[in-house]
Amino acid sequence: MNLSVAIIDDSAADTATLCAIIKSWANKNVHSVSVKAYGDPAMVVEEFCDRPIRFDLLFIDVILPSIEGFDLVRLLQHNHPNMLFALMSANHSQFMKYGYGVGALDFLCKPFDSDYLFGTLDRAVLRIMNNTDKSFSFTTDKVTRKLPFSDILFFESCGNYVRLVTGSDSFLIRKTIKELSGELPESFVH
Repeated sequence: MNLSVAIIDDSAADTATLCAIIKSWANKNVHSVSVKAYGDPAMVVEEFCDRPIRFDLLFIDVILPSIEGFDLVRLLQHNHPNMLFALMSANHSQFMKYGYGVGALDFLCKPFDSDYLFGTLDRAVLRIMNNTDKSFSFTTDKVTRKLPFSDILFFESCGNYVRLVTGSDSFLIRKTIKELSGELPESFVH
């Protein structure tokens, strides 16, 4: 998969660290990745407010000069309601609940944890694949599978797991139903 990522952060050091972790994840998972950094959020507003966002995933710092990360998200969401983004901050506890409230895929705490960030990137790829292919990708028993949504009868909550049921098989996925709901079409979410 070719993954296109934008990093919107005024800290050059944090941007360099994030970029290195993303490239490490791509090498480990045999993905191609391109990363573009924006140190000034005004450039993002100018480039994407009235034009399509050409990135698969945006990493947006909460504290930015001239505009807060949450305000930038709301501004971009006005014309791009389905954009995929993760928020990041050193003051995570103060902002985390707001991040999920505006639809963030994840909220990253600075300094970055590579393993956690790898999980964020894995979820982003699964969500991108599910949104473009009309199929559902998931990992179970260390095997990634992909099923057309038309083959899936239902998802069942099983505590910290979800059981995916087809006409001929079932799979136990290590996610809660709440975590999974963002990856599903509205027809599956009740």
